[in-house]
Amino acid sequence: MLPRGRGHRSQFPSFYKGRGGRIPIIQHGNKKLFKENITGIDQLEDNPELFQKVQEYLNSKKDNEGTSSSWANKVQGSTSYAEAITSSEDREKYIPSPFKDIIVFLETHDLRWEKEPWKLMQRYMDTASYAAPSYKRRIFYEEFLTSMGASQSELYNWRGSGMSVMEMSHRGKEFLSIIQKAESDLRSLLYIPPDYTILFLQGGATTQFAAAPLNLCSSPTDAVDYIVTGSWGDKAFKEAAKYCNPKSIWSGKSDKYTKIPNFDSLNQTPGAKFLHICANETIHGVEFKSYPTPAGQKEVLVADMSSNFCSKPVDVTKFGMIYAGAQKNVGPSGVTIVIIRSDLIGYAQAITPVMLDYKIHADNNSLYNTPPCYGIYMCGLVFEDLVEQGGLAEVEKKNVRKGSLLYDAIDGSKGFFRCPVEKSVRSLMNVPFTLAKPELEAEFVKEAAKEKMVQLKGHRSVGGMRASIYNAMPLAGVEKLVAFMKDFQARHDHA
Repeated sequence: MLPRGRGHRSQFPSFYKGRGGRIPIIQHGNKKLFKENITGIDQLEDNPELFQKVQEYLNSKKDNEGTSSSWANKVQGSTSYAEAITSSEDREKYIPSPFKDIIVFLETHDLRWEKEPWKLMQRYMDTASYAAPSYKRRIFYEEFLTSMGASQSELYNWRGSGMSVMEMSHRGKEFLSIIQKAESDLRSLLYIPPDYTILFLQGGATTQFAAAPLNLCSSPTDAVDYIVTGSWGDKAFKEAAKYCNPKSIWSGKSDKYTKIPNFDSLNQTPGAKFLHICANETIHGVEFKSYPTPAGQKEVLVADMSSNFCSKPVDVTKFGMIYAGAQKNVGPSGVTIVIIRSDLIGYAQAITPVMLDYKIHADNNSLYNTPPCYGIYMCGLVFEDLVEQGGLAEVEKKNVRKGSLLYDAIDGSKGFFRCPVEKSVRSLMNVPFTLAKPELEAEFVKEAAKEKMVQLKGHRSVGGMRASIYNAMPLAGVEKLVAFMKDFQARHDHA
């Protein structure tokens, strides 16, 4: 029998490979060692890309280090998953399965820390896809290897450079290759023409509420039009008043921000420098499905796309400028992306701070000061993954499917759940809904949390619930929420 608990000395020593021996491949108290061999791995029906890569790696090591030994052969008295894990772990997660040989294969080889299949397996076995059909297992591995594996394996050593991206000089050749690749993939995703400039900035989209009028209006008296469809559009409008002469030509406030205007009825201001919209309102769940055309010849369309950026194809040429915080769909917080027609750069007001001047950032290729290097690197990995998925048209199909599933459940609940947003402009990213019995909302959030569905409480300004189903949310997550909603209704919908 294996020793139990972290406080006991184990007969199986921990393996440490990597910098200073700090990266454990098999950690003390977290072992899953099995008494069986790993023959026949090549004959397994489910042998996705991950295992092929691991096998190639192992084969490349044999010439230098000899044949990798199997720790499985050294385990005594362990005949099942339940016996192999320590008492401090959740045994129910590791029930026997037809593909346990794969787990043994990954865990019982001496793998270098750069590959980190142990962490891959740890992440994999914590997911609901553990007992899923072969197709789902394969998709999980391949998607995880693409989107997460690189950042994990390169965390301490980017491409053999000996440095983490977090340690790099932002002017060094290594980071230059990272930011250039990120820009190239983003251009490919959105078909961004060469006469548009891409900037990787900081400060979030909120900073762009000021930067846009400062750069696009040469005078504080210049007129600008705003369509206000929610809280973020309203914030942008109010901030602009400090730097130009903005006019709200339409506001959905009287309808509690549940609709978008008829574009033909807009009374645009003659000579306005730009027309501003928030493409997707996260709080109210309102999304533009098409875009208005500015009235004047020199007027351009400017859009805050923070919460639906890279969720669907967009014709960039319809816009003078697009800006987006990265944190919803393409990376961690701290990166702000600006896509601007190049001929609009260079006319900033004299009062524009250096860090808000697009020309300064464009002239320095987004490297005027130290940028959020690791955040840009992560964005680059996401762009690469979106390209490999087939582009934004394929991403949109997935998002439509998720959104339709959730909205159908709400509309089919016979009024138990309600979405206040006009159907034609419902967001595919943020789905707000309420209960017919408001007194049940707190219980809904509480019970959902017990099922590991969190952050469903609506924004404090509107109440109710809100399900954010960004690109990274899998269909299975939406399916789980819908199943929970139906069960909750069955238990609480008493006439």
